[in-house]
Amino acid sequence: MVEYRFEKSRILYWLDREAYDNEKQQWASDSKIGEHQEAIDLLKGTQQLGHFNEVVDAIKKKRIAPFVGAGLSAPCQKPLWGEALQKLRQKIQDVNAAEFEGAMQRREFLKAAQILYDHSPEICNNFIRTEFAIRNIGGPVTLLPKISSGCIVTTNFDEAIEKVFQQNGEPLDGYMHGTQQNKFVAKLIKGDRCILKLHGNVEDSKTYIFTQQQYDEAYGSSCDFGKPLPRALRQIFVSHSLLFLGCSLEQDRILELFHAVVQANDYDIPNHYALLSEPKLARDKREKEERLLKLKIHPIWYPMNQHEFVEKILRLAEDMSKGLVSSID
Repeated sequence: MVEYRFEKSRILYWLDREAYDNEKQQWASDSKIGEHQEAIDLLKGTQQLGHFNEVVDAIKKKRIAPFVGAGLSAPCQKPLWGEALQKLRQKIQDVNAAEFEGAMQRREFLKAAQILYDHSPEICNNFIRTEFAIRNIGGPVTLLPKISSGCIVTTNFDEAIEKVFQQNGEPLDGYMHGTQQNKFVAKLIKGDRCILKLHGNVEDSKTYIFTQQQYDEAYGSSCDFGKPLPRALRQIFVSHSLLFLGCSLEQDRILELFHAVVQANDYDIPNHYALLSEPKLARDKREKEERLLKLKIHPIWYPMNQHEFVEKILRLAEDMSKGLVSSID
């Protein structure tokens, strides 16, 4: 008597194709979960799966607008704002040291930048052009085309984001650099890919918004929504779910603008999200979370200064939005 042996998967394939497909998908998902175990353990252990799943849903619906800060350019060897100002200070020696250091200690970066700029606009502009030129691209910025199909906002001068999308075959043709724009509003309204560079673009010093005076001119003394930049930010804030990446979200002009929009109560504002390094003190964390929640910004915390979790969480969100990883509730 001849004995025939068949693999269970082959039998299931021929007898119940739907069950086979379901089992195959579950197997693939289980295999993927191993790649994301650190991010999953963090989100589960800190009871943050709810907000994370909301981010995944927003990615699926193409409603996420990444808001990219200097922290996302750090893997590209670009300095944070405080570091950049201190480096620039070394090039401009004849400033009032006490005035500059006092502004830096109070984290009044706009005032510190104004002090330097008043002494030498030429050196400041040349520093921005050379210091923020991109040569090496790496880290979480490379994932932006995977989670966003529309608008991106950034405070960065550099062109890392544009280069990533260019390499992905999806150039950002619509842009707004500071107050100068090219097809930006039309692209934004249509939901097409576009970028808003709040501080301007490294290649054009005429677009720079770097000092206190330049900020006041661009935003107005109290968030003048008649000006192009505040108006564009408000439109994004009320029509997209922002995902803050590489941002400290300390009190600044942009958060003041969002506060003004919330207080006006003229719009049904969607939920926004932020991947943030957890403060050292529980009190500081609670105060910051309360302040952000008033702006409808929901923090997703990761361990203090373990910024590698930004990329890990984004990779998990990407795979879940594509269905490569099933629910992890």
